[in-house]
Amino acid sequence: MPGSVELIADIGGSSSRWALLDGAGEVAQRFGPALPGFNPAVNSSGGFVEVIGAALREAMPAQEHISRITVYGAGCGAEERKLRMKEAVAAIAKFDELVVHTDLFGAARGLCGATPGMVVILGTGMNAGWYDGKDLSTPMPSLGWILGDEGSGADIGKQLLSDAVHGRIPDRVMLAIFGRGTCSATEALQFVKSEKPNSVIAALAGKLSTVRSDPYVTRLLNARFTALGALLDQYFSAHFPCSVSATGGIAHGFREELGTCLRPLGLDLHHVMPDPMEGIIAWHRAHRPH
Repeated sequence: MPGSVELIADIGGSSSRWALLDGAGEVAQRFGPALPGFNPAVNSSGGFVEVIGAALREAMPAQEHISRITVYGAGCGAEERKLRMKEAVAAIAKFDELVVHTDLFGAARGLCGATPGMVVILGTGMNAGWYDGKDLSTPMPSLGWILGDEGSGADIGKQLLSDAVHGRIPDRVMLAIFGRGTCSATEALQFVKSEKPNSVIAALAGKLSTVRSDPYVTRLLNARFTALGALLDQYFSAHFPCSVSATGGIAHGFREELGTCLRPLGLDLHHVMPDPMEGIIAWHRAHRPH
């Protein structure tokens, strides 16, 4: 139909990226990543719907019609969570067709294309799978930021909060993370009680980049990335040695430390991107129906 567009979204727990493809498959508009994310496993959708809806109305001319929306979303591995994501997106825009995949599948398409390999998301949360160039195998259960997400921002942030309360963090690192030399148990628990605790706690980990040479930071990153490696070894060792493609703020920001911890397992961290959106757009342009 003339004036019809395809909307593609990569939605993480903390932020999201969006692209509008016109009828010829060209990128008409892009917006994000300074837009909120939504994880249906842990977050409410109210603020997400309001902000994204306003951004989309501004980006898309009124005469254009959305023929299809494809979402790659965090927390969308279970059908009930996919339904929550669909309900949120349905409140944002009108469309003919809506498809929801996991963010890990989006990462696989965006980072690997048609090349087999292991794909890892390491941002606010963590997930991993084996991609054969078309389909994704995910035998590792996702336990979320409270019980799992080893090596993620939320995982590292939780350890930072615990260490801060117990006085295990050097003064220089405390100042970089908290802006002060102390953090009480009451203050630490306020992070957990916030509206988006996983995102707020994960933001603490990002601040480590300014003090990454401190021995405490080195030990912390090594411990959490080694824990991630142990999980990958447990669930994917049949594919080792292999190449690894990774995306997310933690993977990109601490790729040297991550690669060092994965290398002894025979895992070659060869492709790291802050987000997979560029590759996702390329995949959709290459697979447009004719």
